[in-house]
Amino acid sequence: FSRSCQVIAGAGDNPNSAAAMKILKDGDLVVSLGTSDTAFGVSLTVDPKMTGHVYRSPLEAKAYLPLLCYSNGSLTREAIRGANCDWKDFEDAIMSVPVGNDKIGVIFFRVPEIVPRAEATPSALYYDLSTLTQVSKPSYAHCCRAIVEYRAVAIQTHLHAMGICRPQRIFATGGGSQSRVILQVLSDVMNASVYIADVTDSAARGAALRACHGWLVSREEAFIEYSSLSKIWNLDCFTKACSPIEENVAMYHDFVIPAYQRLENEVILRGKISE
Repeated sequence: FSRSCQVIAGAGDNPNSAAAMKILKDGDLVVSLGTSDTAFGVSLTVDPKMTGHVYRSPLEAKAYLPLLCYSNGSLTREAIRGANCDWKDFEDAIMSVPVGNDKIGVIFFRVPEIVPRAEATPSALYYDLSTLTQVSKPSYAHCCRAIVEYRAVAIQTHLHAMGICRPQRIFATGGGSQSRVILQVLSDVMNASVYIADVTDSAARGAALRACHGWLVSREEAFIEYSSLSKIWNLDCFTKACSPIEENVAMYHDFVIPAYQRLENEVILRGKISE
């Protein structure tokens, strides 16, 4: 390489996605609804747990980047949707039953899960969230809403345990972010507005922006806050997809989230999934 070529410390795909999305403020959160759901955000304080990771923010000197990575995400949503139904059918089914899913919950791990650690389940297992007893043969609509609510509640519960208790903004990526129905459930469970990116390949975009940041720091021979890049380039590339609905938030926080916490503690963590 040329003697003038600058070598700038890089980062992984998730921190670079944070850079692309300007995840700079305490309370900013990215949720990737892909094959394996991933959630990470910015926090000035964290409470490290075995269920997740804590990185230093690549963007702000005094901030942290707590991260959760699940084995199961779209794997379970697609399995319950079924090969003979499209995503429109899946969304229509979700909307046909009320928020809270008539107290029907689910445990479903197509592959062994790591948050929390659990073996794969042979199929989706449905439970009455009031009694934690299994439910046989729920309707297709209840199955669809159950898996979407469960995946959102899992993210909320485990982030809360790591100290991210009240996200201010959620930036959604991944295949699942194309569904406004799934995003509305996420918004209601997290009690925060959800935004979607107007650009793709956020990790590559973030890597390029961090390279530009490094170049500017070198040119100025002084540290420049990453947030100052927005004064040089227009980095706003998001559209608000949905905002939390008050009555839905109440249902999730008063009943559904506590019920799933009991289900995880008494069934999943005690190895009683197959019983």
